[in-house]
Amino acid sequence: MMEYIHSYLKGGSWFTLGDSITERGWYQPIVAENLGLAEWRNYGIGGTCIAQKNEQDNSAICLRYKTMGEDPDLITLWGGANDFGFNFGSDGGTEIGDRNDKTSLTFYGAMDLLLTGVIKKYPLARVGFVVTTPVSNARGHGQKNAKGYYLADYCNAIREKCEEYSIPYLDLQKNSGFNELNMHIMTSNTTGVISDGLHPSKLGMERLATKITHFILSL
Repeated sequence: MMEYIHSYLKGGSWFTLGDSITERGWYQPIVAENLGLAEWRNYGIGGTCIAQKNEQDNSAICLRYKTMGEDPDLITLWGGANDFGFNFGSDGGTEIGDRNDKTSLTFYGAMDLLLTGVIKKYPLARVGFVVTTPVSNARGHGQKNAKGYYLADYCNAIREKCEEYSIPYLDLQKNSGFNELNMHIMTSNTTGVISDGLHPSKLGMERLATKITHFILSL
């Protein structure tokens, strides 16, 4: 595999924070090799949302950044699918709220807490957000969740908050190439043998890794 030599990243460290898409660890080894990184740490936990599902939920991504290590050169954030949670994750959706929220119980508020928290904790790190890939029709593509929101609404909130804080984002919702015609090969369960319409498969991740590599090089 070709290594992308870049002075500020070669030999550096990368923290990846997210949900099960990140937890699987299928894209990080490819991207790390491309970039010549010395290490990457996986802070993905399956089923977790950016916002708290309820006041007892300590797994929310907007809180978990606090448990990450020190002094990474690079941080990528990838989440939001479970907040939509059509029939997975939050199993009905987290409340979106509005862009002025500062509470961990709404999506806008949780995004604000996540971005400001990461910026303050890691002022020298390069930070980027990955807007999650489309889901299949069976997983709610083009449909409202139980809270009355589309996946697109959560993705729009991510874009708005990232732009508010000038955090670059890779828009895989719009530019992944995933669609209903290829979901059967671009997504899979953990064994890789059954399409689940939600998680990028190993083939899907190989395709996305190139996009993620070039995105990171632009940070």
